[in-house]
Amino acid sequence: MYENITPESLKASMLVQFASAGWDVSEGSSADLLVGPMAMELWKRYMQDLAIPSMLFIDKTSGEYIEKAAAIYGLTRKDGTKASCTITFTGIAGTLIPTGTAFLTADELEYRLDAATLLNDQGQGSGTLVATQVGVDYNIGANEITHLFVSIAGLTSFSNEVATGGTDVESDEALVERYYKRIRTPGTSSNVHDYELWGLSVTGIGYVRVDPLWDGAGTVRVLLAGSDGKAVASETVADVVSVIEDPVTGRAVGAEVTVQSAQELTVNVSATLNIDAGADLAVIQQAVESSLAEYLESTIFSADTVLYNRILALILIVPGVVDVRALTVNGGTSNLSVTNLQIPVLGAIGLTEVS
Repeated sequence: MYENITPESLKASMLVQFASAGWDVSEGSSADLLVGPMAMELWKRYMQDLAIPSMLFIDKTSGEYIEKAAAIYGLTRKDGTKASCTITFTGIAGTLIPTGTAFLTADELEYRLDAATLLNDQGQGSGTLVATQVGVDYNIGANEITHLFVSIAGLTSFSNEVATGGTDVESDEALVERYYKRIRTPGTSSNVHDYELWGLSVTGIGYVRVDPLWDGAGTVRVLLAGSDGKAVASETVADVVSVIEDPVTGRAVGAEVTVQSAQELTVNVSATLNIDAGADLAVIQQAVESSLAEYLESTIFSADTVLYNRILALILIVPGVVDVRALTVNGGTSNLSVTNLQIPVLGAIGLTEVS
């Protein structure tokens, strides 16, 4: 709107007016010295006006105004959650691993023991590690915790199970999407939109599908998927139930509501590729995984089929891929059916190069 306005252009415009009145407008003149600061302050005011569209027409670039606009409708940004996992210990009987002991991955992701653990007579013990920060990055695989921050005498080894439950703080884009869903599909009298909004208000929930009358009159089924596009833990389901059952803001009296996590349908992909000379298969694999994960997430609660040819096309357009041979999806060469209780989740991706 004012992108082409500069202090210099404003100054020049004002000096034209002075010149037409007979003033000396040469550099260093009284008019020049008077107009310069005025032009700078006026330009600052124009730049402030550039923020007005972002305030009035909220999108993911609106910055602080996203939360201000969302708050008008009672929406707040969802906090992230911390991942946790079980860890087992081996060492000398009677060794105490104190509460808060810090364990780290090779990438220096930090987890702390939530309660002190005493090794038994066989020198064995187990406990729960909780990430020190929120975020999906802390959802690590088994045995990825490799060292202690401070070593403990008598503890000889440890191993962790898969860490789950970590979610990121709600992104600007996700909050904007929820904001517009609230405006465009308002909930009233426990309609479908009410259940969707209740579910989406819970940290960790990214997708909600509501099946009214699914088991007869007065019944409602609410299916949930995480913001990571995967099934959600029972604790998160319970959080959604608490929101729906709220006596003040929750469901209509008499409705019989079933809330459950969607079931994961693992999608495994295998293919043999012709790739460009000099192309790195590991880089191609990473790009394929990212592209396929995005595609599968886009189908959650919106499609009943994972398309074989779509997967083929997504692999073909990855830079460095020349041709795709012997592509299989879950061992076959056809579309995958997704039931109304399932969500597709990317599994193993096996790519090999034509020799």
